Amino acid sequence: MFKRISLGAIVAVAIMFMPYVAQAQSIGVVDVQKILQTTAAGKNIHDQLESKRKAYQKEISAKETSLRKLEKSILDEKANLSEDEFNEKRKEFEQEVLKTQKVVQNNKRSLEAGFTNGLAKLRDEVRTSIEVIAKERNFDMVISQENVIIAQPSMDITDAVIKALDKRVSKVDIDWSAPKN
Repeated sequence: MFKRISLGAIVAVAIMFMPYVAQAQSIGVVDVQKILQTTAAGKNIHDQLESKRKAYQKEISAKETSLRKLEKSILDEKANLSEDEFNEKRKEFEQEVLKTQKVVQNNKRSLEAGFTNGLAKLRDEVRTSIEVIAKERNFDMVISQENVIIAQPSMDITDAVIKALDKRVSKVDIDWSAPKN
């Protein structure tokens, strides 16, 4: 009895919604990853990230070199220092190591936050460009390529979005300051 009622209910619901399903929908498809990777703004974000990463790496390398020299000088002086003097220099060295570790952590957070914020800004711009192209082409809906198995090439608006976005935005301003804890 339950199976008959369930089957009947399903058929009734399906019949009720048939007019809505039968209505033609115009759907566009967009490859968001391709847009993020190939637009001028997307490349600019990656270039800024790489440049900032290299600058941070250079800074940390210099600090590491300085710490190695400091450690060597402390060890070289050890024979000429009293135990208290040596312990004091060792503590100072450890403080410098901790400072450097904090700089490394702050730089890492800065890179992650900057990249995330830059991508968020770019995604907003992508969404705006998708809306414009969808309106121009009278699409009722635009879905991401990663959610599509098969689509007609005429449904794909990725290249049009890239072209429109490149006309509007070529650079994304990124705040590289480390987020506050």
